[in-house]
Amino acid sequence: DLTADNIANFISSNSLPIIIEFSQEAAQKIFSGEIKNHLLLFISEGSDAFKSTLDMYREVAPTYKGKVLFIYINIDDDDHLRILEFFGMKVDECPGVRYINLGADMTKFKPESPTLDKDTISTFVQGVLDGKITAHLMSEEIPEDWDSKPVKTLVAKNFNEVAKDKSKDVFVEFYAPWCGHCKQLAPEYASAAQELAAADSAAKLVKVDATVHEKSAEQYEVRGYPTIKFFASGQSQEYSGGRTASDIVAWLKKKSGPAAESVETVEAAKAFVDANDVAIIGFFADAESDDAKAFIKAAQQSESMFAITTSADVASEYSVSAPAVSLFKSFDEGRNNFEGEITAEAVSAFVSANSLPLVMEFTDEAAPKIFGGDVKVHLLLFVKKSADYFDSLKGGLEAAAKKFKGKMLFIFIDTEKEDNLRILEFFGLEEDDVPAARIINMEEEMAKYRPAADEITAASIMEFAAQYDAGELKRHLMTEDTPDDWDATPVKILTGHNFADVALKADTFAFVEFYAPWCGHCKK
Repeated sequence: DLTADNIANFISSNSLPIIIEFSQEAAQKIFSGEIKNHLLLFISEGSDAFKSTLDMYREVAPTYKGKVLFIYINIDDDDHLRILEFFGMKVDECPGVRYINLGADMTKFKPESPTLDKDTISTFVQGVLDGKITAHLMSEEIPEDWDSKPVKTLVAKNFNEVAKDKSKDVFVEFYAPWCGHCKQLAPEYASAAQELAAADSAAKLVKVDATVHEKSAEQYEVRGYPTIKFFASGQSQEYSGGRTASDIVAWLKKKSGPAAESVETVEAAKAFVDANDVAIIGFFADAESDDAKAFIKAAQQSESMFAITTSADVASEYSVSAPAVSLFKSFDEGRNNFEGEITAEAVSAFVSANSLPLVMEFTDEAAPKIFGGDVKVHLLLFVKKSADYFDSLKGGLEAAAKKFKGKMLFIFIDTEKEDNLRILEFFGLEEDDVPAARIINMEEEMAKYRPAADEITAASIMEFAAQYDAGELKRHLMTEDTPDDWDATPVKILTGHNFADVALKADTFAFVEFYAPWCGHCKK
C-alpha cells in the first residue's frame, strides 16, 4: 500500500549502499538515519583476507536490508582505533564483528564465535533481532595486583565486593584511558590515596576503566569522564569537590567523619585551621543549645570543614564570646566573623559567601568549585596576565567582588592560555576584543550579558556588576554585523540581522548550516 510509513521505509532501505565504509563523511548518514541497528566489521584493508571477507559480508547484507546497516571500519586508519577501544576490542582480534543498537543505552552485542562466515554472521544478526542474544557488557578479569597500589584497580567482577563494602568509605573514579581530564587527575588522585594510606585511613580510593567495565559504568549512569562517586555504607553519591589531592582528602575526611570535628583545646583548634584552606569553627557554651544544633545542621549540609568547641580557652584565643561562628581561610582577608541570628540557613549562606576567593583565576582545578558552588551568577573578565593593564583591572574586579560578595563570583580568564580560547569563542569574542567582560547566569539557560561600553576599566567593571544586580541589563544574544559580501559566494553568510529576511522568506527554500568555527566536523 502507498502509505507515508511504507514510502518512508522504502526510501530508508534503499538510500544507502548495502555495505558502507565508515568515514567522517559517511558518519552523518549512518548515525542520523532511520536504521539504528548496525553491524560493524573491523578489518584491515591491507590484510590478505580483506577482499574475501568483504565479499562474504556483502552476500549476507541484503537479507537484512532495511533492518540492519552493514558497515566496515578500516583499522589501518588511526582515527578508527578509538572505535575499536569503545567496543573493547584489540587489533589482534580483527577481523571481527560487533553489533550495536543506537538506542538510549547504546546496547552492544558480541558473537559467541570469532569465526567469520556467512552462517555465523547470519545466525548472530538474526539472534540479536529475535532477542535470543543478550547484551554484551564489557569487563576484564581481576588483575592479580589490583590491591597492590594506593589507588586500587576495580573491574566489574570485584566492583560490588569493594565499592559496596558497608564497613568502608570508598571513592570511585570511572575513567577512560584516552581522556585528557582523567590523565590530569591521575597524579592528584594517587597523591590523595598515598596521603590517606599514610594516615591509616579506612577510606579507599579506587579506579574503574569505564570503557571496558560497562556493567559497572551503566549501573551508576556514567555519562562522561572522569565521573567520581563516593560510596558510604554501600550507597553512592556524586563527588562535587575539587580535583587536587588536598581537595579530595578534605572532602573524604568531611564525609567519613562527624559533621563537625570537636576541638576542645587551643592546640587542636589551631591544627584544624592550619590543616584546611577553609575552616569554620562554632564557639558555644553548650553543645546541646539551639544555636549549636543549628550550626551542626549547617555542617551536615556543607562540604566545607566544620569544627565545634565549648572551650572558653579556645574562644578567648580567637577573641570571641560564645555563641559565635568564624570562618578561617588561607586567602583574601584570612577570617570572617558571622553576624546575626545563628540558624542553619544563615550559617550556610555565610559559608557559601566567604569560602571562595573574592577573585579566582579560571583553571581546570578551580572549575569544579566555580561550577559546583551555590553562586550561579559569574562575572568573567577576559585578560592577558602579562599585559600592563592586568593589575589595574584585577583591582577593579576585587573591588566589585567585595561589594557583591555572595551575589556573584568574579573570575578572570587568561587568554594567553590556549585552552581558554574556546571560552572566548563561546562568548563570541576574539583575541583582539581582550580585555573584555561578560556575565553569565548558569541557572537562566546560560543567559549572557555584556557591558554597555566596550572599553574595560576598573570603574566600568563595578558599573557592569551594579547594572546587572539592579536588573538594568538586557540579555545579550550574540550576533555580528552582516558582511557587505554576504551574498558574494555560492554559500551565503547569515547573521542574526539578515536571517529572517533570507531563510524565512515564504517563496524561498533555504538549506542552513549552523556551525562552530572550532568544530573539526564543520571544517571537514
